Amino acid sequence: MRWLNAVIVLSIGWIGHRYGGSISLQDQWPYFEALRTTTSIVFGVMGALLAIIYPEVLKTGFRGTVTTANGNGDLNRILAPCAHSALLLIMLVSFAPLFAWIKALDLQPKAIETEILQQWGFAIFCVLSYWQISILLMVLRPLDALHLSTNESLTLERLRRGIHSNGRG
Repeated sequence: MRWLNAVIVLSIGWIGHRYGGSISLQDQWPYFEALRTTTSIVFGVMGALLAIIYPEVLKTGFRGTVTTANGNGDLNRILAPCAHSALLLIMLVSFAPLFAWIKALDLQPKAIETEILQQWGFAIFCVLSYWQISILLMVLRPLDALHLSTNESLTLERLRRGIHSNGRG
């Protein structure tokens, strides 16, 4: 699976590099901002979900005590998107000064150098967008598990009521 992911990342980066030369850095910046906003939202929502659903597990984790294996598995479902979102957010926030410095220096680079900068900038944006899509898919896992367990609980409750009501009649 890692090889497939590496191939996808390289392909997306290559496509972004290949076709990003005509998109100016100034036109790319709103896309980076949108990606940063989306990442911030995911980070905030998953952090809130973590604090609401798993407060006791978080407390024991910070105390250094051992939690159950099942608690850690469920916790990792929420921690993984949080951690990835934090790393992506750090990268996106660090690009802001780079774009500002490139714009402020205004050294009138040659057209070839400008196109290379634009290609690499768009390639980075494409790879980071793929990473954000992966994070959003990670967010769906705990929600899917919650949905399945809720449906299972409702089904069991219906069966219990049916058993205790002396049949269907």
